[in-house]
Amino acid sequence: MQISQLTNFKLFNSINFYFIMKKIFLTLSIFIVSITLSFAENFHLITVTEREAVDVGAPKDEITIKAYAQELATAMGATLKFHSFGKNEFTSSSLNSLGISSEDVVWFNYSGHSNTYNGFPMAGRVKQTDIYTQLKQKAKFTLATWDGCNVGSPLTNINFQRSRTPSMTQNIRRLFQSSEGGVIAAASQTGQYSWGSKELGGIFTNSFIEAIRRVTYESQAATWEQVKAKAEEITQQNARQANKTQKPKILVHLTRQIENTATHNAPINAPSLHIVRRGDTYQSIVNHYRKYSTYSNLTAQLLKSYNNNVIFKEGAEIFLIP
Repeated sequence: MQISQLTNFKLFNSINFYFIMKKIFLTLSIFIVSITLSFAENFHLITVTEREAVDVGAPKDEITIKAYAQELATAMGATLKFHSFGKNEFTSSSLNSLGISSEDVVWFNYSGHSNTYNGFPMAGRVKQTDIYTQLKQKAKFTLATWDGCNVGSPLTNINFQRSRTPSMTQNIRRLFQSSEGGVIAAASQTGQYSWGSKELGGIFTNSFIEAIRRVTYESQAATWEQVKAKAEEITQQNARQANKTQKPKILVHLTRQIENTATHNAPINAPSLHIVRRGDTYQSIVNHYRKYSTYSNLTAQLLKSYNNNVIFKEGAEIFLIP
């Protein structure tokens, strides 16, 4: 009788131990996944719109950019913070109350009539270069676009066609989340007009978004220099179709381009997520990340088992486990 009770006691303890360990394992797994999913920063979209400038499509630009920014935020896994101002509501001091941190991504856009100041456009007392400089000091990456004339006085009204192509998640993240610094883009060169229509908005706004779409779809490793070249090409092409001349003025100022794939240099800090590229295998991914002490014990089998619900293909997101 005592032996039987002892045996039952040992069995009971073994079962309890099993369930306790299982609970701990599940808790740790949830914790690890929570950490891996917490990489996203805030994505601030700041629009300043001359809403009375219906003739050049400024209100349409705001709608177009807001919709595309939501696509970008979804691809990045970031929270979209939308800040909308009318032309007369906005001053440079408005940026101080938006809660922008040093890990955030910011896209500032102005749409409306404007003229030129030191080679870049301005509207009233708001200068594109001043806004760009302020935002670069606040955020990790800043994109400052301005769809307005870059001359002494604005002109209006055209019709043009545009096309759309899908975006690729890993290239969007590479452009916005893995870049540090900024890009400043004016719709036209100094002395040129910027054209738009009520129905479609500005040539530059649509061309710039189309450039990002095409580059992120076609490139193996998207860069802002590629976006710049494509935006210049598409803007000029659309302007020619409307019998106009317009070439954007785009400057790229990146202090660092961080990589996070097996075919490029790894980031300084060990990442928690890998985006599969052409030619990747579980083993090549493991070989790449073993340089980090965090992943020194990682094996291809372990990585595969942990991501068993993920279809391994180009663009897939593979979670890394310490």
